[in-house]
Amino acid sequence: MEYVRDFDKIEKNTLKGYTYGVQVINSSAVTNLLSNTISSQTIDGIYLSSSSGITNIKSNTIYGDEYGIRFCTGCKATTISDNKIYDSGKNSLYIIGSKVGTISNNDIKNSGDCGIYASTGTISNITGNKITKCKSHGIQISKTKVSKI
Repeated sequence: MEYVRDFDKIEKNTLKGYTYGVQVINSSAVTNLLSNTISSQTIDGIYLSSSSGITNIKSNTIYGDEYGIRFCTGCKATTISDNKIYDSGKNSLYIIGSKVGTISNNDIKNSGDCGIYASTGTISNITGNKITKCKSHGIQISKTKVSKI
């Protein structure tokens, strides 16, 4: 199997029924995840770990996954915006030990736990998100520096 570490974008794909819809690990230059439809994954719609060059996660439709978008330790992203994330089994947007610029204008509903969960990281702005019908919290922040909510 050949691994691709650096590329410009993952765009306009339909992904259904895998363990991960999109999985990016140890990449330094995945620039854009745009306009993908991702559904019914066993674990994550989008999973990122130790990835430092993500500029935009934008205009994706993600539904029926355990986690909609999950950032694990060591990720850096500029913008997470205009995504529709529905019917997540746990958290729709899960950020742990990562640095994110702006989380804005996302439509999040029917999360099994939190709409947005962040722990031990840094987020510049959380603004303009529509979060409805989450079983636990709309937004939960723990040991995370947030400049503006």
